[in-house]
Amino acid sequence: MVLKNQKKYILSVLLCLFAGWLCKAEKLSSLITKADSLNKQRSETTVPMLYQCLEKIEEGTGEEKVKVYRLLAKYFLRKEQVDSAYKYSLLRLEWAKKNQIYDDIIMAQTDLGELLGKKGDYQKALHYLSKARELSKVSQSPEARAKILANQAYLYYLFEKKQGSLNLLKSALKLYEQVHDTMNMAYINNNLGILYKNQDRYDSALVYLKQSYIQSMILKDTLGMASACNNMGNTLSLFRDMKGAIRYLEKSLFYYQALGREEMTLYSNLGRVYTQLEQYDKSVIYFNKALELAYKQGESKKIMGLLEEISGFYREQKKWQQAFYFLSEYHDLKEREYKKELPELIDRIQAAADLKVKEKTIALLTEKNNYQALYLKNKNIVILLLVAIVLVVLGLGFSIYSHKQAENKRREIVMEQRLLRSQMNPHFFFNTLTIIQSFVVRNEAKLAGKYIAKFARLMREFLRIQPGIKLRCIKSYRLWKTIYPYSNCV
Repeated sequence: MVLKNQKKYILSVLLCLFAGWLCKAEKLSSLITKADSLNKQRSETTVPMLYQCLEKIEEGTGEEKVKVYRLLAKYFLRKEQVDSAYKYSLLRLEWAKKNQIYDDIIMAQTDLGELLGKKGDYQKALHYLSKARELSKVSQSPEARAKILANQAYLYYLFEKKQGSLNLLKSALKLYEQVHDTMNMAYINNNLGILYKNQDRYDSALVYLKQSYIQSMILKDTLGMASACNNMGNTLSLFRDMKGAIRYLEKSLFYYQALGREEMTLYSNLGRVYTQLEQYDKSVIYFNKALELAYKQGESKKIMGLLEEISGFYREQKKWQQAFYFLSEYHDLKEREYKKELPELIDRIQAAADLKVKEKTIALLTEKNNYQALYLKNKNIVILLLVAIVLVVLGLGFSIYSHKQAENKRREIVMEQRLLRSQMNPHFFFNTLTIIQSFVVRNEAKLAGKYIAKFARLMREFLRIQPGIKLRCIKSYRLWKTIYPYSNCV
């Protein structure tokens, strides 16, 4: 009984621990869901919820960590807090790689490319985007591929590869059309309109900007409508349709006011259009608003552009004092910016020079290696040719030597034949026959028959001797030696 009770107690403890772990996991997952929902609604309570997720992140799985870092990166990217977004995008990429979540790997690399582009590190940005694009070839997500293409288009635009940027944006637009992503379609159409406007292709620009405006209206996206109207107004002003330009620019102003936001480019566009319409009082108001906003934002290049434009505006009005004031402000700011940027400019020039030196060194080393490789290749060919020549010479020498040896052997055989023939003279025949006769007279029939047989064999062998057949010559010679002693005795 005691053992049974102990077992039940242990089992109940284990069940409690498991239930507690499940509750914690569910709690983190529910926090992630709430944070995601709040982030989509752009609620102010998104940040506290995200930080709660971050506090409990160690309790979650690898996938949940990826989700938390994804939400944090998205939030800070939307708020344009580049450093924080970059930090959480790196963490998202790290955990996505550990858990082999390919869609998150692709999107994290895409976000890192976008963030590095905003930070000005374009080479590294292209590196991340290229890796994401390679990986996206096996991905089933058109949104991922479209976002990569859109970010690459942005970088191409910065590198002044405008046609490449247009092609990439069109490809991204087709992918978004496949999944009916109206929000991103509106965004891409707006960017295409801006690119065509910058290339002075106003008809195409207006087509894409109108599509962007309509799609933003469908989504009730006030910011999208404001941006599209602002760009359409600017395009129509370049197209010399000032009434249409004013209509769209005033619409844009209405939308921005509804959002409680101010847009510097809108004010400067309104100032230009009212100048063209010769409504100078309104022009001054909007130019001053644009300049004030530029000073608030602290964007020196935009401030200088506006100062120069306003100075030109007053010159046209022949208000020389105001023109001189704004022009002197422009030159003072330009000088300050130049002094501020001078060390950075020197460093950049030095870095560019060092890079060129390195590239030249690499090119020279590559050329040297190519020459060495060519030299070794030619050297090997020469060695092979020499070996082939030596082998041919040795072969010819051996052939000539073999031929001479064969010729010497043939001469020896001919000499032996001649020797045999020279000794086979009439005296030899006479002596041989005389010996045979003497054997017959003495009634030595057996010896006479034996001698006649040997003589006949000698004649047969002698008659069969041919040039080059050494063995038969030797046999005939030996047989002749057996008979010759008798012939000498007679």
